[in-house]
Amino acid sequence: MAYKMIRMRDKNGQAALWVIVALAFVVLIGLLMFIRQKPGPITLEENYNPQAFIDRCVRDAVQEEVDVLLPRGGFREPKSSLAYKNVSITYLCMNTGYFAPCINQHPLYIEEVKQELYTNTYEKIDSCFTELETALEQRNQEVSFGELGVSFDLAPQRILVSLERDMQIQGREGSETLSTFQILIQSPFYDLASVAVEIASQEASYCYFEYAGYSLLHPETEIRKTTLSDSTKLYFIRDVYSQKELTIAVRGCAIPPGV
Repeated sequence: MAYKMIRMRDKNGQAALWVIVALAFVVLIGLLMFIRQKPGPITLEENYNPQAFIDRCVRDAVQEEVDVLLPRGGFREPKSSLAYKNVSITYLCMNTGYFAPCINQHPLYIEEVKQELYTNTYEKIDSCFTELETALEQRNQEVSFGELGVSFDLAPQRILVSLERDMQIQGREGSETLSTFQILIQSPFYDLASVAVEIASQEASYCYFEYAGYSLLHPETEIRKTTLSDSTKLYFIRDVYSQKELTIAVRGCAIPPGV
């Protein structure tokens, strides 16, 4: 009897040990995910990597700008816009009169938002090289730069930033020359902008966009619509995976009050 009790205690003890190990494993995974989601400041380690430094700095600058542009319809200072909850939202299609369909205000919308990205990030990208220069000089490296060339390409679920800049690093262990940097950023900006173009096109043609049906056919995209008192329609276009959301305004085929 005593032997059986000892065996039961051993089994219970082993079970408790495995539970503790499993909990510790879950906590460890959670900590690792937290660390990955919240990276620290950009640093240059002992074995520095200028490519990685520029990649991280440019990535942060572009993602920050995308987060600014999306709630505004793709433009920091849109010419035709509506103030909604203290944010200026771009009219992609608008007619200030009544009954007539809206007129597309941005027929080259994707090219325009790409230019907006370039305009608002160029100086930040340039400052990435200045930060790199400072970090290298602190390690007794001499750095020289040429002119900076920046271009953006928007594609499904990604933004490609191409940098052209002659850069020479001279140190005690020799010299290193760099000239091109390619930064691939995961982002639904292009996908959301493409849906916005489709909405503006159908609103201009039919005064209507079947957003619920579109969401059913494209489950990766969630669309909500709010109609304001002046007949303006706000479309909230969300990427389900990333939860990033683009907001645009449309006004057309408006009916006068009292009619």
